[in-house]
Amino acid sequence: MDNPEQFFFREEKLSRISKEYWFNHFISLDGRQIFIMFGHVKKRNLKLNKVKMEKEDMPWVVSIWYLDKKKIIIPVENCSISFEKKKILGKNTSVEFEISGEYPDFSIIIKKGRSIIINLKTGENKIKVKKELKKVEKFGAGYKVNNLFLDFKGVLAGKEIKGLGLMQKVFLNIPFVPWNWLFINLNDNSFIEGFLPYFSILKRKKTIRQSIRFVSENKIIQCKKVNFEKKDGVYFINSRDKNKTISIILKPYGDNSYYFEGLGNFTYNQFLCRLVDLQISTNNLNLTLKDLKKGAVGMVEETEGIMI
Repeated sequence: MDNPEQFFFREEKLSRISKEYWFNHFISLDGRQIFIMFGHVKKRNLKLNKVKMEKEDMPWVVSIWYLDKKKIIIPVENCSISFEKKKILGKNTSVEFEISGEYPDFSIIIKKGRSIIINLKTGENKIKVKKELKKVEKFGAGYKVNNLFLDFKGVLAGKEIKGLGLMQKVFLNIPFVPWNWLFINLNDNSFIEGFLPYFSILKRKKTIRQSIRFVSENKIIQCKKVNFEKKDGVYFINSRDKNKTISIILKPYGDNSYYFEGLGNFTYNQFLCRLVDLQISTNNLNLTLKDLKKGAVGMVEETEGIMI
């Protein structure tokens, strides 16, 4: 029986339509964010940002970017990756990375040349949801996703950083379908996460399912009816489900994009956002932006297209 960390530190056996990706996202409340992505497919003519995703000696791709005072990006490149017990090692001509450890104490080290540009240590967070493994399979098709929610601290580009991290692996045995997703760090001890996959038919979106949740040290508030809108570059997300309300407004301050080409085309956009308005309420809770002494920041993902 899998657990989230065993799944994270394992390479899957891929079919012709399978794909697996690791997404490691670290958010500081001062606005700095780090994103580390790597993954691979099997024997297909698939490109990511014009880079062929499989080569004889480097069958994986990696992309690393972070926002400090400005956006720093290590573009998509091919790399080699090896898996050891509780360790992932990646390397190419410009970057080396290592993710190792045992839950909740992981180490994330990124080297560029001889310099360590990212050096993070994780620890257990007090939030109610600490780790999870979601699995949907039917007739051999489906997906599996792990989430590890962790505190982190360390050094980014020579400066100390701390906050909330999400270490995630996604294994898909289905085509890419578009989605909207958001992950917002609230005061380092709670978060908002929303996921809305959809189909696009004649330029109209048909949502497959809707879900948004607020998770803190002692509460989980989840709503299944979500309205996701973008007006003049600002996100308005509203959800009301019986006696529960989650309503937020997010304003982007940084972005990055990925473009897949192959059996279909797929665009994956990331927007770093600040929370500019908040209303979370139930019978015994009323949380607004004024209650967040340190503010809140995170990411919104927007995607479109379809990819086999």
